[in-house]
Amino acid sequence: MVEEGVEMDSRSFVFALKACEMLGANAMLDMYVKCGCLITAREIFEKMETRDVFTWTSMINGFAKNGELDLARNYFDEMPSRNVVSWNVMIADVYAKCGSINEATHLFDDMQERDLVSWNSMIVACAAHGLAEKALILFEQMKNMKYKPDHIRWRPIGL
Repeated sequence: MVEEGVEMDSRSFVFALKACEMLGANAMLDMYVKCGCLITAREIFEKMETRDVFTWTSMINGFAKNGELDLARNYFDEMPSRNVVSWNVMIADVYAKCGSINEATHLFDDMQERDLVSWNSMIVACAAHGLAEKALILFEQMKNMKYKPDHIRWRPIGL
């Protein structure tokens, strides 16, 4: 702000400080999640006064990658707001990778907004778990929604 010639008053200074605090806490939490130190990550999470979508999604992703699927789902259910990334993490990392295609499908159907990653996650999950017909149906639905399939991405599963 100072570099742009904008003077900071006490309110803008407090707001900037809180934003830096949030960014730092999220970075630490994400680091511990990626290292598999979920106990420490959870302690940081619990101490945070403010949590954003990134905070919640980091915890969900950490639980999923460490096999704590019930905890991942609990945190997802408790999230005050979700974005397409948090939905995709639940579909791809929590349910699809462990073969819970019905659960992944329910989440996919409940999504307000889908992106190419959402479609890819469901199609690949179905194909990988022997549901080729369902994968092809989803593939056609995706194309009808005006998403362009990437031929390199689809070559390994034969679509």
